[in-house]
Amino acid sequence: SSPSPVPTTKPTVVVGPIVKPILINPGILQLLAKPAAPSSLTVTTTCTYNVFHIPTSRTMDHLSWTAVSNATGYYVYENSTNNKISGTTGTSINLIGATSTGSVSFWVAAYNSNGTSGTTGASSKCP
Repeated sequence: SSPSPVPTTKPTVVVGPIVKPILINPGILQLLAKPAAPSSLTVTTTCTYNVFHIPTSRTMDHLSWTAVSNATGYYVYENSTNNKISGTTGTSINLIGATSTGSVSFWVAAYNSNGTSGTTGASSKCP
């Protein structure tokens, strides 16, 4: 018996485009993410009082917080994270017109084109 013949055809090699790895700067990844929640929210409340030192009106609430590096701006909420009352690009805001002289809760969230952060909150009442 004779040996099996050796194939004479060569295998086909397919050559595609060369794909180069892409190196991404970590700073760019931060730009693609929604911002972190602001921190250190403080609320200072100013009220008026009657002669018996009972608060009669809340005249202003001053809110301030720590900046978030990739935030475009901030949303401010009052008494519920579903009740957006204002927006700002700075890290503080004066709110006038809250009706309660009792405790009022505020929350702040950072936002950019990729979404809105979680919230950070604080409460205040007439001292």
